[in-house]
Amino acid sequence: MKTITPRLVPALAALALALALAAPAHAEQAPAAPVPAAPGEWRLGPSLDGRLRTELVRQDGLSADSVTLRLRPGLTAESPFGLSLLVEGEGTLALGSAYNAYPFAVLSSQRRVQYALVADPETLELNRLQLQYRSSALTVTLGRQRIVMDDARLVGNAGWRQNEQTFDALRAEAKLGPLSLDLAYATSQRTIFGRDAGERMAYDGRLVFLNAGVTAGPVRLKTFAYLLDYDAKEQIGGQAAQLADAATLGLRANAAFKLPGNAKLDLAAIWASQSSWADNPADYRVDYLFAEACLSLGKLSVTAGGERLGSDGVHAFQRPAANQPRFDQYIITPAAGLSDTWAGLSYRVTGVPLAGTAIASVTAHRFAAAASDQSYGTGIEAALALPLGRATLLFKVSDFDGTVPGTSWTKFWLQADFAL
Repeated sequence: MKTITPRLVPALAALALALALAAPAHAEQAPAAPVPAAPGEWRLGPSLDGRLRTELVRQDGLSADSVTLRLRPGLTAESPFGLSLLVEGEGTLALGSAYNAYPFAVLSSQRRVQYALVADPETLELNRLQLQYRSSALTVTLGRQRIVMDDARLVGNAGWRQNEQTFDALRAEAKLGPLSLDLAYATSQRTIFGRDAGERMAYDGRLVFLNAGVTAGPVRLKTFAYLLDYDAKEQIGGQAAQLADAATLGLRANAAFKLPGNAKLDLAAIWASQSSWADNPADYRVDYLFAEACLSLGKLSVTAGGERLGSDGVHAFQRPAANQPRFDQYIITPAAGLSDTWAGLSYRVTGVPLAGTAIASVTAHRFAAAASDQSYGTGIEAALALPLGRATLLFKVSDFDGTVPGTSWTKFWLQADFAL
């Protein structure tokens, strides 16, 4: 693992201030539940969540030291008729400039190719502006909103980055007994890159996300269709430009089983087929496979799984509406596809001073091409999460040993998420 010599004095000072403001006097006590609105009463509620993060990168020939603070102030007006209006801003402040915020050419002072990539540009924007109707069986949301389908592997908000991905969309979510339906139509995808990214700040088009499911005992089955028709295909860039207009159809299954003692087994599987759609000039069809098993034995959990993004040798399965790799790697799938297998352990530690409970985890990955025997490399990541009242402190380190020159790196994060 490559040596890291972090310069953490300003980050730790700001982190201590954030935790002092976010944590209640007795961190082990949960915050009081909000008082429900009385019948016929209107309610106005402010909100604020933030994340202070230092991210250090040591890559072959490059390095980066970033300290960023992201704040999301919001205001929600709730009516007694199930209607609500949310206005939420988002701002990211960079406390230093020793990192490159953009993986592509852009006319911005934040494009600093002498440093390694940390995709958290300094920016200020309207994150969400949504009108929502909610009842026990139906939720309808109109406006700029967060859309996360299942575990965000194919459609999501790229929540690991500071600047959240949102959509200008109309979404309807319905539940009727064991049946569920989730349908969204978006006209714009607001990316993580912010206003300095120019055309890449948002991808306009006609995006349809459909998710229908049924629950039968411990098993949950879903079918989905994600239809992407972007206006400006050149915006996506690279290999993903060939797959910008794509139809992804698939099936998902989840199951949870209680075992003797306090053991539990969780299973998940996905199959999907992706093909050219709308005015995509290419003609292709590639498959996607995912399977994971998690065995929980009290405080200890053991996880093993694999993911295969298929390829026909030219076109590979892409996820432009997710934009969030699982190992901070391969935002764009290589032309030969991608196979990722992993195994991990997590342990819940009790009796931790101030935190009460902490979660420690370690996961090992092996990456390879899907269309050949070529190895891309191996990686390992370890994390420790400490909940502190309304704040959560995260320590994380990730190391990737790539087979291609220039792709090996070590990354370290010290992060505090807090809500007021």
